[in-house]
Amino acid sequence: MKTGQKRIDDAVDYIYSIGKAELANHVATLVQTSQPSRIGRELSLGSRDDDEDDPQYAANTATRQALRALLLCQRVYFSDLWSEIVLVGGARHRHNHLTPQWKQTSLAHWGRRTEQEIVQGILTFAVTTSNAAALADAATGAPNGNHPDFTLTRTRDPFPGVPSCYGAVMAWMFKSGLASYRWYLKNSGANNETSLRQAFGPARQIWGATQLFSAMHRLPAVPRGHIVHLYVDNPARWNGHWLVSLGDGTARACNNDDTDGTNRIYTHGCSLNNQLLNGYKDAMPGGTAIPFERGIAEVIDPTEMPGRL
Repeated sequence: MKTGQKRIDDAVDYIYSIGKAELANHVATLVQTSQPSRIGRELSLGSRDDDEDDPQYAANTATRQALRALLLCQRVYFSDLWSEIVLVGGARHRHNHLTPQWKQTSLAHWGRRTEQEIVQGILTFAVTTSNAAALADAATGAPNGNHPDFTLTRTRDPFPGVPSCYGAVMAWMFKSGLASYRWYLKNSGANNETSLRQAFGPARQIWGATQLFSAMHRLPAVPRGHIVHLYVDNPARWNGHWLVSLGDGTARACNNDDTDGTNRIYTHGCSLNNQLLNGYKDAMPGGTAIPFERGIAEVIDPTEMPGRL
């Protein structure tokens, strides 16, 4: 019978073996801040019905180690050791997503899977790409579903998430591999300037509040996969609209301005120029110092986002 610490060590060693040392170090550190002996007991998979003479023994052992590693990630990151909810106004609180049946739910799904399939579950807790264009590739439809999901891999379609404009961008960040489940569990509830800046990091302005933008104007080129944030220079309208650039002046997004016939719920290629013009640069009444809304366009490189883990 293995000790709880031995199960934890085996799980961490397995995560190292698949090339995710940062994840292995992170989860091992978090475990030690809580009750490692209790967590170790929860990683038990029960007795085996094979022995070392079985030709599949080594393969079965590897699959069990993968399963234990996945359970460790779920047990730690879905709990209040890590996960947070963001309340209206941006206040953050630790939150435990684990139900009394979390392990049974996970084992009912993953217990029948191959080692390679289980690895895909583990990899949701890690970043798997540094290619910004992957975000555009992942933005293939409006997110639909709840988190946390004990059966999730990045191939799920439709991918779960919140279908608001910035909620969709967050889900696509996670789906693309540019951000991990760890980042998502901290930031998916972001809802105001403070919490969204914490999630996405600083932005580069490409069109200013006092600059006229008419049907004759064009935004500067935005690279494929970079995030575009459109808003009015007004605290009440800062949240604005969030889109993923396709690199050709169009973007993928949810909850769009539909003045030009763009689908509001989701579009795979709306005009960035029209989204700014129609939603954030409307004409203002005569006599105002600036005769149009103080719309701003910013760009975020997803590879430079803080804490995407």
